[in-house]
Amino acid sequence: MNRLAGLVVFAISSLVVSPAWSQANGEHSSTDAAATAEAPPRPGAEPADGTPPATAVPDSGDRGQAAEINPYATSLIVPADAQNSGPRNLLGIAAGVGTLGLGLQATYVLNRHFTGRAQINGFHYSHGVVYEDTPYQADFKFLSFGLLGDWYPLAGIPVAGKLRFTAGAYANFTRIGLNAPCLETGCHISVLYITAPGIPGTPPGELNGELKFNKFSPYAGFGVGQTLPGGRLHISFDLGVLFQGKPKFHLTATGTGTVHDSTNPDPNYHPTVDLSNIYVQENLYDDRQGIQDRVNHFQFYPVIALSVGYWFKW
Repeated sequence: MNRLAGLVVFAISSLVVSPAWSQANGEHSSTDAAATAEAPPRPGAEPADGTPPATAVPDSGDRGQAAEINPYATSLIVPADAQNSGPRNLLGIAAGVGTLGLGLQATYVLNRHFTGRAQINGFHYSHGVVYEDTPYQADFKFLSFGLLGDWYPLAGIPVAGKLRFTAGAYANFTRIGLNAPCLETGCHISVLYITAPGIPGTPPGELNGELKFNKFSPYAGFGVGQTLPGGRLHISFDLGVLFQGKPKFHLTATGTGTVHDSTNPDPNYHPTVDLSNIYVQENLYDDRQGIQDRVNHFQFYPVIALSVGYWFKW
């Protein structure tokens, strides 16, 4: 009986005392946690375990600005202020000189790896040449329109980032004309020699030739481009090949003249004839083929160009 009474007293004590003890301990833990959360560490203070304080990390907005990539950064073809201030429209206008003649060029920057260019080149001059003892006056007329694309594979790398590879095409209207006035200087046409006088009242005899190229001419090459200090002026150099195909050469003889034939056994036979004569034309064919064979190597035309320009930005 006494043992049963003792068990009852112990059970009642557990129901009354234990909840109070647990609540007291729980309130104490919550208070400590709140105090810990509400009291931030002093600046520069080290935690209790002795580890150094953590460095503050900027918020997501700051991180976004710091991580923004400027597509023109360290690209050596565009102005320095464009590299630092971010993307903007860039148009370069340049004037140059090269084996295609005098030129004007517009360059648009797509990004730090790619630019596009439009060109017009032209030049005209005359020069005396001699073929088979016949003096010709050569008239060179250079005219071409080009659309080119540049690739900077190493953009962003000092020095090497200047290098670019270029591909494109030209509308090629270049022509070379030849003229030999036979009655003034004499003309050799294979075994024939044409001199004055001609037939009275007729045009004087002369030889006329023309060299033409493919109007569509692909281009491939490489070069370098550099913006000068100040961010506006830029200089560019190109080296490449214009694939203009085998030139087409035509040679004609017109007018009249006195014909000397080196194969004629009669040295005193010198008829005055119209140069459209079939015998003259047969000998002319030999000369035409000889000149054609000499100009065939012009199908690969070397392009060397140097230009200086100015950047427009908006």
